[in-house]
Amino acid sequence: MIRPSRLAALGALASLLLTANCAQLPASFDPAPIASSRGVCHAELRSWVVAGRGRHLFLDINCSEPRADLAGVVEFANTAFRDDFDWTLDPLGAPRIAKMAAGARIRPAFGEPDNRLEATYDLTIEQADCLLQDRLFDRAYYILGANSNSAMRAVCEACGLALPDRVLAGAGALGEFPGINHSPGDEIPHNRWTEFGWSPVPSETR
Repeated sequence: MIRPSRLAALGALASLLLTANCAQLPASFDPAPIASSRGVCHAELRSWVVAGRGRHLFLDINCSEPRADLAGVVEFANTAFRDDFDWTLDPLGAPRIAKMAAGARIRPAFGEPDNRLEATYDLTIEQADCLLQDRLFDRAYYILGANSNSAMRAVCEACGLALPDRVLAGAGALGEFPGINHSPGDEIPHNRWTEFGWSPVPSETR
């Protein structure tokens, strides 16, 4: 059964009702710079429509042997979407921005995700490991403010990846990537997560 807190969060995502149709990737689009020509991991930055024109970013990572274990999807939402958090216990009184637990995914409220390709990267092992780390931020999730796209930009840049200019230009309520220009706040050290409603769930920890 979906918890009431999760239903509320789904409703928040579905509320991004903007006015324009989905923009097509222009033929002249250049992906972000490749992080390392000697990388043994590959990543694809993709996005899907939340509602209207606004899009949700995620990063799909695959690595070759001997570190094929680093494969995974990096995307962000908030603590209401995680089974190992009870955001109602958070002193903030609202769900904080957080990485989705390993193996868990967000889906559109309606229809199938279009998963549009935004950029590709070659990664080092160190970059892949950096990107896949579990994370919790100190700011509350807000659909048109600090949100999943904010966290994706912050983490990519912290791990040495540059997002494409056209993604960075998609900020604002009427842009394709609302929240991309906002900060998700500081990362909260893992040893403090219990203060914000976290309870360990072995199957969902890295």
